[in-house]
Amino acid sequence: MASIKGNDRILFIKQNDDYIPIACLTSNSISESTQMFETTTRASGGWKTSLPDNQQYNISFSGINQLTGISVETLQILKRNRVKIIWGIGTADDIVEEGFGYFTELSVNDDVNQDSVFSGTIEGVGIPTQNLSALGATLEDFLADFNGDLIAD
Repeated sequence: MASIKGNDRILFIKQNDDYIPIACLTSNSISESTQMFETTTRASGGWKTSLPDNQQYNISFSGINQLTGISVETLQILKRNRVKIIWGIGTADDIVEEGFGYFTELSVNDDVNQDSVFSGTIEGVGIPTQNLSALGATLEDFLADFNGDLIAD
């Protein structure tokens, strides 16, 4: 089974119609969470029940400051001016996930005789869109059991 390498998951910012990579990233990650709404049913036998409610996601990244790609100075301007960005994750040839967001954190570390490094966070806004071709079927077909019933409602 082939694994996906971190080198194949680059974080881009959309500028005009092009996705431009954030300069020399050493890591990027996306985390998602769902707020659960507590429910009560008689059939639960005293067990807690809940349903998914609001969802959110954040993208964390870090890298080495460079003069090519989108520099940390550009990121600072976008953050300070509260610019809503379009981000994308994927390769230069294939963006597999994209969405809107704001830079909420950005830090730069300039140690003497070391490379200038930076890190930051993008807080997602709205629903990220994902290339569903990885499922090999539509989402509904993927979730259907062999009797035509959905696995989850």
